[in-house]
Amino acid sequence: MCSKISILSLIFLLNVSNIIFAQSINNEVKKMEAYANSIPNILESKPDSVLIFAREGFDLAKKYDSTKLQMIFCKYMSIAHSIKGDYKKGKELSELGITLYKNETQLNLLSDFYNNLGIINYRTHDYKNALIAYQNSLAIALKQRNENAILRLKTNLTSLYVDMRKFDKAITTGNELLTVVKNATIIDSVLLGKIYQNIGFAYWKDGQQEKSITNIKLAYDIHKPLNYYDGIINEIGTFAQYYTDKKD
Repeated sequence: MCSKISILSLIFLLNVSNIIFAQSINNEVKKMEAYANSIPNILESKPDSVLIFAREGFDLAKKYDSTKLQMIFCKYMSIAHSIKGDYKKGKELSELGITLYKNETQLNLLSDFYNNLGIINYRTHDYKNALIAYQNSLAIALKQRNENAILRLKTNLTSLYVDMRKFDKAITTGNELLTVVKNATIIDSVLLGKIYQNIGFAYWKDGQQEKSITNIKLAYDIHKPLNYYDGIINEIGTFAQYYTDKKD
């Protein structure tokens, strides 16, 4: 009788342990999902908090062998470090994310990592590697027919071409983008203004001030009502230079 009770007690304890273990796993999975869903909302405003949550999420994803979630958290850590100005760490994490890639279900993330590398290299004036990274990201976006990513990447490339002094290429790419964005069902006004701005900068650096100021004014007229200060500041700076030169 005692033996039977002991066996039943053991079975009961094992069942309870399994339930607790399952609940523990379920709680950790829910935590990962919660982090992955909430981090984008605080990415720009609270990069330090993002690094804490993303690091924990990455470790949990590694524990449960979830490559996709590891890539997601790695991407957020890369962006957060870049926002804080630590481009070296941001670059390392983007390169780590690329090595994690295993199959085509993760192509979007792979494209994001190449885009991040392009941005980091651009900001650190490594234009050659920025171009390679952007082109790698664009190749994936074209393969997936991801229109939003294609527009974003071609806009980034236009900015890059200006700084690489490939003005004809910047102007041609910018005008191609204008046609696409203007004909879109939903027009992204900030992006449209940025395209005009890039074309204006290309003309300016190529010595074509009148064509430049026409495009810069179009950019300003779009950005000002939106209070898009990053664009407005650059556009006002160009106006000031233009009218100073005219006065002289």
